[in-house]
Amino acid sequence: MKKIIVFSIYVIIAFIACKTTPTENKNAEYGFKRFEPITITGEMSEMTLAYAKRQNYFNQLGQNEIHPDGMVFYFVIQPLGNNISKTPALVELRDFTINGTSYREMTRLNGINEIEPHTIAYSRRSFQGDEFNKRLDVQIDFDTNHLFKVVILGTNIPDNGIIDVVFRFGFDGKVEPFNYQLNVNDIEK
Repeated sequence: MKKIIVFSIYVIIAFIACKTTPTENKNAEYGFKRFEPITITGEMSEMTLAYAKRQNYFNQLGQNEIHPDGMVFYFVIQPLGNNISKTPALVELRDFTINGTSYREMTRLNGINEIEPHTIAYSRRSFQGDEFNKRLDVQIDFDTNHLFKVVILGTNIPDNGIIDVVFRFGFDGKVEPFNYQLNVNDIEK
C-alpha cells in the first residue's frame, strides 16, 4: 500500500511539473491574456510592438479621462548601426484602422468629439511607475532602446476584426513606417 501512495505522489508531482514550465509568458502568471510581441526590422531601427491592450481611460496628474473604448500600444525601438548617436524622430500616432476604417472617423460618426491621443516617452525610472510595466514580455535596455506608450481613445471597438497600426520612427528628421496588424479577438479588454 505504501508503494502505491508513494507512486501516486510522484505521479501528481510530475503532472504539476509538466503543467508549469519556466518559459511561460509572465502575463499568464498574472492571469492576463497573452500578448505575443511583434518585431519588425527596418533600415534605421528594429521596432517591437511589445504590448497592446484595449483601454478606455487615461490617467494624468490624478485626472482620469474615461471614454467608451480605445487602445494602448507599447513600442520598443532598438536603433541599428550608427543611429544610436543620432537624434530620434517620431511622427505622433493619432489613428489606426479597424477592418480598413479609421478609428478616429468611427469615433466622429458616433457623435464623439475628437479626442487627443497621448504619447509618452519612457525612461527606466518613469517606466517603473507605469501600470502595465510588468506585462511587457521583452527586454528593454534603456541605455540604447527607446520606449513609447501611445493611448488612443474613442468609440467602442468591434469585437471582431483586424486592427492595422502604423508607427513612424527614425532619426535626424527621417522616419520609416512600421506596420502592425492585430486580431481584435487576441487583444485583452
